[in-house]
Order: sequence, then structure tokens, then C-alpha cells
Amino acid sequence: MKEQSYVMIKADGVQRSLVGNIIKRFEQANLKLVGIKMFVPDRARATEHYGKNDEWCIEKGANTIKNLEAAGKPVEKDALGYGRAIVDQLLDYITAGPVVAMVWEGHQAVNVIKKLVGGTQPTTSDVGTIRGDYTIDSYELANLQERAVRNLIHCTGEPEEAEFEVNLWFGKDEVMNYVHVNDVMLYDVNFDGIFE
Repeated sequence: MKEQSYVMIKADGVQRSLVGNIIKRFEQANLKLVGIKMFVPDRARATEHYGKNDEWCIEKGANTIKNLEAAGKPVEKDALGYGRAIVDQLLDYITAGPVVAMVWEGHQAVNVIKKLVGGTQPTTSDVGTIRGDYTIDSYELANLQERAVRNLIHCTGEPEEAEFEVNLWFGKDEVMNYVHVNDVMLYDVNFDGIFE
């Protein structure tokens, strides 16, 4: 059940000096940091990471149309057009500045991290989650301003995605393999000689 999960503190999290607070949340959950680096994502890899199909675009675009209509704003595109615009906005956001990318490892790491991060909709993320505690944005405001929602952080959504995301953003030599005290407790790994 040991898994790796990819986490990216987005540019707004870096700009708001929340990196240390966010890392602390994962460490307190007994997850093991096995990779970390800071960079500005290139658009090509960001596009590969966030590759969205037409079905996703139509679903998200329909939400945009609903929000525009509720705000009394004109609807100028169909759902697919708005959905593709959302993908472009997301790519603009993720490549706008430095991010902190990490690989975390632990027992059911993907689900533990998703629970700590909270839902992607900041206004409905539970208090006590990273997004619930620190995010001040909303989908409604982002849609009206035609930009991506600033929700601080990305995390792997499903265990099947983890390997793809880790390999997309990290080289094999950038992910460490070491014994951590949690490995000893959970997986009966020998800790002898680790500091020699």
C-alpha cells in the first residue's frame, strides 16, 4: 500500500509564502518527502499534464455558461469553447511563475494528500484542509474574470495518475530512495546503519 504522489504548490502559494506551511501539513501526516524542486513549468509539459478531453471541456464550459447567465452576463461561446478557454486559462496560470514540485511517499499517499489538500472548489473545501484554510478565490469569481481559479496547489487525483505525473516532472535521479522512521514503523524495514 506504499504509494508515491505528485504535489505542486502553484505560483500563488509560492507568492503568498505558504510553502513551509503546506510542507508541514504533509510531514505532520507522516508522509515521506522523496523529491522537491522549484521551477517555472514550461507550457508543453503543463499541456501534457493537464491534457483535457472534449467531454471534460463541455462539462466545465456548461458550468461557465450557468455562472454567466446567473450574473446577467452575455454568453458568447458554446460549452466546448468555454471549456477549451478554461484549459488555456489553466495553462496560463500554471506557467505564470515559480512552483514548488514535490514527490511524497507513504501508506495510501494519494488519498491522504487529497484529504489534506481539500476540494478544488476553494469556497467549499473543508476547514482544516490546505485549500479550505488558505484559499481566498472561487470558481464563480474566476469564471467572471475569465481566468483559472487560484487554489494554491495541485495533487495527484488517483493512484493510477501518480506514476505519470511523477515521471513527467521528475527524473529518476531526482526522486530519493531512503529509509525513514515511518518505513520502520509501517513496513518493518531495518533502520540500522542509516546514519553511517
